[in-house]
Amino acid sequence: MLTGIVGFEWRYQTRQVVFAAAAAAFALMGFALVATGYGPEAVNVNSPFVVAQATGLLSLPAIFVLTLFCTGAVQRDTEHRMAEIVYGTAVGKTRYLLGRFAGALLVSATVFAMAELGMLLAPLLVVVEPERLGRVDVAAYLWALLVVGLPNLVFVGTLLFAVAALTRSTLATCVGAVFVYALYFVCALLVGSPLLAGAAPLSAGALGRAALIDPFGISALYQQTRYWTPEMRDTRHLALGGSLLLNRVLWLAVSAAVLAGVHRRFSLRVATGAKPARSAAAEVPPGSIPVYRPAVVGGRGASWR
Repeated sequence: MLTGIVGFEWRYQTRQVVFAAAAAAFALMGFALVATGYGPEAVNVNSPFVVAQATGLLSLPAIFVLTLFCTGAVQRDTEHRMAEIVYGTAVGKTRYLLGRFAGALLVSATVFAMAELGMLLAPLLVVVEPERLGRVDVAAYLWALLVVGLPNLVFVGTLLFAVAALTRSTLATCVGAVFVYALYFVCALLVGSPLLAGAAPLSAGALGRAALIDPFGISALYQQTRYWTPEMRDTRHLALGGSLLLNRVLWLAVSAAVLAGVHRRFSLRVATGAKPARSAAAEVPPGSIPVYRPAVVGGRGASWR
């Protein structure tokens, strides 16, 4: 039944206009990064380093894509007046939550993967400086998606799904997305994240701390590649070890804890903000109902009628 819920969510979401629009937008963003020469000047635009760095950067706008799909997964039943029917089935709370979350996450990951496809195809469609173009390494795009992109989607998706499920409010989920987006930049500014232009170089200790607390893993990426030469950045893939591994495990564990909290607090009941409607008879005070009384007609003429 769980796979059925995931499959239904996938089919429903991928048929919506917003899915096609989001996929096109992310493909265009990935394409634009390569076309504009994103990355250090001495490093190839399609190197494993630049691909991983761009994947981490694109995780930020993915927050708003996750907002759309997570909100839709939770709010759709209520909006279509199907909540009573769905909640009354034998699907159960665990399978309902996991199925809806996994479906929304799968759709979001597909949209995000379009950015990798855009980066992969960009050198074939636009003119790139020959000295900044290396060999095509498909594994670099898949590895960046697996190590950087997907864990970021899981973490942010868990937060937004939790807000949507517990508040059952589209507005609250949108506010939560903006809050997460702004909070990341505030924290990046406080710790001097390498993501921010003009940030002072961090000491080894400060960068090590930032590598752990950065939920998107961008600081961990910089820590691992800090002393790589341009040749190493052009050919080496990220190693899933050290601070990067700890970072991924830490924030995936936080995601699991948030999902567990949602499972505990969520209820398969229709939220109602108003009291049950009282019957009209109950609202009429006793003795106020008019009683028909026939009029008595006097006079002799009345007796002959």
